[in-house]
Amino acid sequence: FPCGPDHFCFLVGDVSGKGVPAAFYMAVAKTLIKAVADGSGAEDGQGPDPGRILSRASDELAHDNESCMFVTIFCAVLDLRTGLTRYASAGHNPPVLLRSGQPPQFLPSRQDPVAGALEGVEYGTDSLRLNPGDALLLYTDGVSEAMNPASALFGEDRLIERLAGVSGGDALTICQS
Repeated sequence: FPCGPDHFCFLVGDVSGKGVPAAFYMAVAKTLIKAVADGSGAEDGQGPDPGRILSRASDELAHDNESCMFVTIFCAVLDLRTGLTRYASAGHNPPVLLRSGQPPQFLPSRQDPVAGALEGVEYGTDSLRLNPGDALLLYTDGVSEAMNPASALFGEDRLIERLAGVSGGDALTICQS
C-alpha cells in the first residue's frame, strides 16, 4: 500500500495458530500496521520507519493478549524515486534478494523477536538499494517447510537453488519457478 506520495509499504506475515482466531488476529495486525505506517511519515523524507511500525503494532497486539498469539512479519518501505528500501523483521523468514547477474542471497537478519508476544520490543531497521531488475522474494515458512510425498522438507537451500536460475526474471517467472 502507498504510505506517502513517493513511498510504498509491503509486508508478509504468518500468524500462530489456526482457524478463525488466527485469521482475526492477523486481520488486526494488518490493520494496525497500515494505520501506523499511514500516520507516521518521517521528517527526513525517507518515509515511515519499518522498525518503528513493527514496534508500535507489536505493542498494541501484545496489550491484553490473553491468548498468547503472535505473528512473524517482514515489513519494508520502498522509496519509489531512489530504490532505497528500509526493512525490519519480527521473527520472519528472511527474504531472498535477487540481483541481476548475482547469486540469490538471504537478507541479513537481526533475529528480532515475533510481534505481539511482549510489550516494549524495539525493532531495528536496515536498508538496501534496489536497482532496476532487482527483486525481493518474500515468503512464509509454508514454502520452505512444504513436504513432498516422502515427507522431505523443501528447505531454504533448495529455495536458493531454485531461484538461482530465475535471477533477473519478472515477478511471474520468479513465483512460478
